[in-house]
Amino acid sequence: MATFAYLRYSTDSQDEKSQLNIIHDYLSNKGMHIDRTFTDEGIGGGMVYTKRNLFDLCKEIKHGDTIVISEISRLTRRGIGELSSIIEQHFKPNNLRLIICNVGLDIDCTDINPMIELQLAMMATFAKIEKQLIVDRTKSKLEAIKKEIATTGQHVAKSGRVITKLGRQDDGAGTAWDKALTNSIETRKRKAEANENNIKFAKWLAVYESRNGAVDRKTDLEPLVSEVNDLGLKTSSGMSFNKASLRAMIYRTHERSLQKLIV
Repeated sequence: MATFAYLRYSTDSQDEKSQLNIIHDYLSNKGMHIDRTFTDEGIGGGMVYTKRNLFDLCKEIKHGDTIVISEISRLTRRGIGELSSIIEQHFKPNNLRLIICNVGLDIDCTDINPMIELQLAMMATFAKIEKQLIVDRTKSKLEAIKKEIATTGQHVAKSGRVITKLGRQDDGAGTAWDKALTNSIETRKRKAEANENNIKFAKWLAVYESRNGAVDRKTDLEPLVSEVNDLGLKTSSGMSFNKASLRAMIYRTHERSLQKLIV
């Protein structure tokens, strides 16, 4: 029987570390440890679980295994409907143990009593509401910034950066807000390209694909997981690979087109 940690987080590494710390602290107090970790990076909880690495975890679990999450919103923000589907279709048939660290719930998914059902329903509902509140706050903030720029000609961000309305440009540059978003994307891309783990992985992937053809959805990842771990390659955050993290790393390497790293 294995213990799996599941993380879903933004591209902010602090979010990932926070979830791991919560899980490690809880398990250490119980004398338990993580055997494998599945992650979904930069993916919102509103995305259906069958399109996330969470689905790979659901297919990987065996009878009597344990899944540990920092909070229920990591599994889903789509409400009790999706949470019930995950439990009924995957957790219950496998006699799974589900641990939700932030509320101290340790659940035998084959024997969920009405009180546990109520707690799960409430948490799932609150997670869904929280998602909508985040969306609403983001929209309101963007609208407020747009109005401020239209009225005063500028907006001062918390960082102290001044965002101004540039007006029409012959080169179609757009507003400073557009440039700020573009710069943010470029900054994250440069950071990824400078990551030593990403560079080593990109070099390995280039050699592998030159010999065996492109890796895609139909490729059996099991032997590749063994190969990259035997070589000592790590994920962007320095962890060993599993099928889900390897698939994500291959996808991001292809997406970023890190050809200049492998010359």
